[in-house]
Amino acid sequence: MKAKHTASRGPKQIDQDRHHRCVCIDATNGIYLVKRALSGPLFACHVIKKTTGDPKISCSVQECQQAMGCAARSSMPGYECPHLQSTQFSSHDSYVQDNLSEHLLKELRDSKVLKKETVAECMKVATHAQERSIPLIGTFPMNGSERYVPLSVHTRGVHNYSTFGRVVVTFDKTTGKFKCPCCTNRGCIHKAISIWFLAQDYPHLLSNLNTPQQTQDPEEDGMENEENTSERQSNCSLYPPRETSEVLAMVRYISTHKSIPSNLPKSFPSPSNVKEISPTETNCPYCPEHPVLEERTLINRNGKILDMDGMYNGIPVYCKFCSKCNIPVRYQEFSDGIHNFNDNIFLSHKLCMWLRHSLANHVAIGTVLSTLQTVLDIKFKHSTVLNGYLHFETLVEHSYSYTCAICGIYPPVLVFDLTRKAVFNVKADDLDNEAGGANDRVDMMAFWQQAEAEILERGFTRGKVTRPLRPTYHQWAPWIAPEMLQSNLVFNTEYQKSQKFKDNVQDTSLVHKHLTKEKLEELLHEAKATDIQEFCRKCDVSEKGSKIDLVTRLRDILLQEKNQFDKVFSQIWGASGY
Repeated sequence: MKAKHTASRGPKQIDQDRHHRCVCIDATNGIYLVKRALSGPLFACHVIKKTTGDPKISCSVQECQQAMGCAARSSMPGYECPHLQSTQFSSHDSYVQDNLSEHLLKELRDSKVLKKETVAECMKVATHAQERSIPLIGTFPMNGSERYVPLSVHTRGVHNYSTFGRVVVTFDKTTGKFKCPCCTNRGCIHKAISIWFLAQDYPHLLSNLNTPQQTQDPEEDGMENEENTSERQSNCSLYPPRETSEVLAMVRYISTHKSIPSNLPKSFPSPSNVKEISPTETNCPYCPEHPVLEERTLINRNGKILDMDGMYNGIPVYCKFCSKCNIPVRYQEFSDGIHNFNDNIFLSHKLCMWLRHSLANHVAIGTVLSTLQTVLDIKFKHSTVLNGYLHFETLVEHSYSYTCAICGIYPPVLVFDLTRKAVFNVKADDLDNEAGGANDRVDMMAFWQQAEAEILERGFTRGKVTRPLRPTYHQWAPWIAPEMLQSNLVFNTEYQKSQKFKDNVQDTSLVHKHLTKEKLEELLHEAKATDIQEFCRKCDVSEKGSKIDLVTRLRDILLQEKNQFDKVFSQIWGASGY
């Protein structure tokens, strides 16, 4: 009984019968590929246990590094994690490969599985490993019952994801996907070398290779789609557009020819029926001659449609290019019941209408999106969906039906109510805004057209707007319905609020005569705005502005003298709440 209870206390030790599956990948440098857990799926990590030459013993798992560091600080420098302890029972039947066929790599390039640049990079990594007598890639002996295949790939250096100059790429036999810690869903050189290795030694595993799912950003992916050789992979120099002239041309075309009618149908098509997304244009809308567009180009292998019923993933997205101007033509139709925001996120019209009516009933859009995430059990960025919804509303041809019962559609005076969520208190002197050159009249239509153009640009410039709208006090226009305007020019008096009234007071003797630090304290804490204005007139100082602006103006004049500054700063500045 004593032996039984003694054996049951504490964790079991690593021994011949109970250890992590382990194989030696690089015998020269003492690098092993070790299964992370004793049981479960075959996920692996690297350990190094080299006792000759330049000795080094370490594990790539962060928790193990922390445990060994704690043990070293506790006077136990010889402690080894279970992964390191398992190396003494490592198997000698590991499979390493340092001589992959260059001819096969070219075949992968010709069949559009790998890009030309990726093939060249693979050859560089292979040459680097061969010159140093390091295995290019290795793995455990294949077992037909294992779902995951961990591959140890040489990386040509030490990085945060490859502690010992090697990285573990995991291949899923079921889904045909690769996972590499150096990237998320994008392609990388390590995944490409893994494809090269499997294509040579285990070609049957690539029958389920799922390259379209490996990237959300095709222009940075290391692999191309093989499903249609007539469709070329997106060239990052063409899409998304980077030239300002191309961006402006796309904005003009979309805003003019791709508007959405205000009376959308009550029944919306189901997004589940959308299998691929491609523009319907056959001729270039930008060139005067309207030449025929080139074959469609795949720009995203994993488009997403967000609907009230859930998220639809894995939808290929295409665009077309003109051979003459090279300006892209993207999908921007409304007949399918979806709205294209950024060629990655598509919003269903049903969701957009739900967001519109939620806002009309005073429900915050953040609350609406949080509710949608909870009900559908999905995750997405609120800012992306909000920008997508604004993109949708910008293209909608909204109708304006306001009319006054007495004045009709042309009331002589408009009184705007206060929207408290869109205003805040700020001291005018804190505004870095020069009012010089401001005009009382602003072109309202030009201002809001620029605002709409900026919203539209967010959809195909990855957030980098070419002409960002930065409203200032002398460049601001209210929105008034066009039916109520005599011209596009409207009054703008907002700039007057930013006047800093930095008076060039020639004689400050009146201020120093009537204003002391005690009087300044009284004005700040007890006096009313009318009393401060009267005091400013008495001192021949401008009385325009708020209460805090007037006190600040008096303080600035008072503190022009060094001796006054030292007295006032110690008693006023710290207690004023600035």
